[in-house]
Amino acid sequence: DLLFCGQSDEEVRKAMTIAKEILINLNFRINDKKQEGPVPVIDFCGMRLSSAGVTPSPSRTVLSEAAIDNALQIFTKGLPFHPKNKKSKRRKLPVREYRTAWLRSWTGVANYMRGWLTPRILAATDILQRALKDFGDHNVEDGDVRLSEHIDRVPSAFREVMGYYMSGVPCMSLYSEADTDHVATILISDGNQHSWSGFVLRVVAQGSDSNDEHPLLLGSPSLNELLGCEKPIAVLPMKIFGGRFSKLESTLSSTTRERMALLLLLEAAKTLLLPPVYSITDNANCTKEWCSFDQLNYGSWHSRYMIFQSYVDGVLWVPRDHPLPSLCDTMARCIEEERQYKHPTTEPAHQADAPKGREGDYNNYHHLHRDSAQEPSSCHSCTAFAATVADPLSSLPVPSLLHRCFTAWKTGTDFPAQCSIPLDPVHARTWLKAAQDSDEHCGKLRALVCRGLSKFRIDENGLLRLRDKYVLPKRYGQSLALHIHHSYGHCGVKQTLNIICRDFFCLHIANS
Repeated sequence: DLLFCGQSDEEVRKAMTIAKEILINLNFRINDKKQEGPVPVIDFCGMRLSSAGVTPSPSRTVLSEAAIDNALQIFTKGLPFHPKNKKSKRRKLPVREYRTAWLRSWTGVANYMRGWLTPRILAATDILQRALKDFGDHNVEDGDVRLSEHIDRVPSAFREVMGYYMSGVPCMSLYSEADTDHVATILISDGNQHSWSGFVLRVVAQGSDSNDEHPLLLGSPSLNELLGCEKPIAVLPMKIFGGRFSKLESTLSSTTRERMALLLLLEAAKTLLLPPVYSITDNANCTKEWCSFDQLNYGSWHSRYMIFQSYVDGVLWVPRDHPLPSLCDTMARCIEEERQYKHPTTEPAHQADAPKGREGDYNNYHHLHRDSAQEPSSCHSCTAFAATVADPLSSLPVPSLLHRCFTAWKTGTDFPAQCSIPLDPVHARTWLKAAQDSDEHCGKLRALVCRGLSKFRIDENGLLRLRDKYVLPKRYGQSLALHIHHSYGHCGVKQTLNIICRDFFCLHIANS
């Protein structure tokens, strides 16, 4: 659906005519029967657009606790549910079809607010999304246990999402102020050691009769003083952002992390920025010229820095106890909650600390690494277990381990000192040797190498290699590709394969 707005009916018709010609030349088909307008007021995606501004559609302005309870009863009891926008003949359907339609409708409402949701509410929204996926999948049978689990989990997740909506925190009427009332766009960002957070605020002028002060405006200096605005102002929340830094980024200085948080916020929110744009920070170094930013002046960071140069009109400093950065710091620390890294292990049952059983039996249990920097190479149990399961990469960061170990081993660099991560190439080579020995395809390649019929070779450590590249079994391909893809900023397929092939030869990696 395309929406055209203009100052007169004639301008709208002219714009639509030009757009139709362009779309037809691009081989798009246009359904003129569904065309509406020009009209002075139109409902679009749940919002009512008019010359006065953008407001919620009248049919969706009221959402009470009673309406939420009633909607939840429809799902839990499997009552008939027909979306209001469906004009087809209503006939009796299976209960699963009703629940699928209910999930599709309410999940769409939650996703429409996705940019304004906190991490906790996003997790609840994902529960609804996963339920919709399974209910709509015809390969999942009606008696599948997953559907029963979703029926138990959806009510609490639905109440959590709708409760957040009822709290009034999400901003549901963006850009409803006239341009003459716009004062500035404010960026608030904060970067801790392991995570960052940021949000975008729009500052608008209020009428002189408004005397209510928002808590965010009560700090010293006030927003009026920072922006040089004498009119009473109001702050509208635009969007919330946040994420975690990589291990390498977490080792950089606090000032660099603060600047990185601002650049990440700018990249994510650039479509919401109306000039003038100001960034507010509690780090005085961020207000100075970024002369020391050369260490990140490459690749995607260079592009983000160009966005900063183009969009931001100024960086303003406030004390650390000011309400604006304090709120952002709290959000970042919520993302930076402590995590326990669980690695599966296998230990002989006859050992003193293992569960009792027959001698020679193996019992699987888990042990915990509380330090997020601890690699499995420093844990004998992890390396011993890696070769005994189908895909240890699902629980061990093996690609990162191998890449770091082999790079340090081949180049002779002091990698542990640089990253403060204990590395042991011997354990890495031992794991890879066990992984190759347990793979049928690698066994066939070894047999061909011994007969002199293969371009592969076996090095002095017994590892199967292709030139200088280490051979990985096929079963590690998908996990390896996913890990590289996420570690290098969601790079494309070609770049992912190039990074993998720089050090490894993973069998059938292209099919992964």
